Amino acid sequence: MLQLVFTERARADLLEAWLYIAEDNLSAADRILETIDQEAKALLNQPLMGRSRPELGSQMRSWPTSTPYILFYEVR
Repeated sequence: MLQLVFTERARADLLEAWLYIAEDNLSAADRILETIDQEAKALLNQPLMGRSRPELGSQMRSWPTSTPYILFYEVR
């Protein structure tokens, strides 16, 4: 069974994004993180639907979220 694991770097990036957005709007910051989390979890059902990114690593893929952010991930 596939499992969603955010790297330390990804968690730091998410925190940085939340802090930046929260300066103006706490609820918007929360919504963006919730959306990213939901869309990352959706990739568990179809992990290969993201674009292959061999220039970043042999197993690396990317998925544009409905937010301004892009998920970069590996399927293992």
